[in-house]
Amino acid sequence: MTFLSVICGAWPVLGLPLRPPEPGQGPLDYLTAEEVEQVRDAQPIDWRVKVFMKIAERRLMAAEDPQAPQIKKDEADWGALPTLARADLLRQYSRAIEEMITNFEEAYDRNPKDERLLKALTTFTEQTAKHLQRLEALRSNIADEATRQVLEQVLDDLKLAYEDARQSEEQFKVEQEQRKKEKEKKKN
Repeated sequence: MTFLSVICGAWPVLGLPLRPPEPGQGPLDYLTAEEVEQVRDAQPIDWRVKVFMKIAERRLMAAEDPQAPQIKKDEADWGALPTLARADLLRQYSRAIEEMITNFEEAYDRNPKDERLLKALTTFTEQTAKHLQRLEALRSNIADEATRQVLEQVLDDLKLAYEDARQSEEQFKVEQEQRKKEKEKKKN
């Protein structure tokens, strides 16, 4: 099953948590006001994936080292991260990934031949490969069992999404090449 087939219907079946928001929560309620603005400004799927990757990255960095100072430019452009427990930061990380998946699904539904989908998938796979390594390394720094369970769930979900995205990326490359050949035939 490919990434896009997952996001187009089977995501919950595979155990990936597309959880409905808690009562009183909206899908973007965990974001800073500046992050929400960044999301609004990024309409094409390849831009939007970069924005959500930045949001996920910020949560991951804070989970890795809660004492690390935030980069001043990031704070100005993306807002100050709230002070949260590691488990909550990991949950927000997961929500950013889930939101990205939702955005892939919407973009794919609008135009499955959109060339930007491949760029977005490539960004997603490159970044999540790095995130997987960092999340694996985080295991040794977590003693709290509840936080460890959250981390394990995030890792499981991200591994599955990564593998599916890699398969979809390859599939898109093949389809893109076929479309290119068809255009060449029509020209001749």
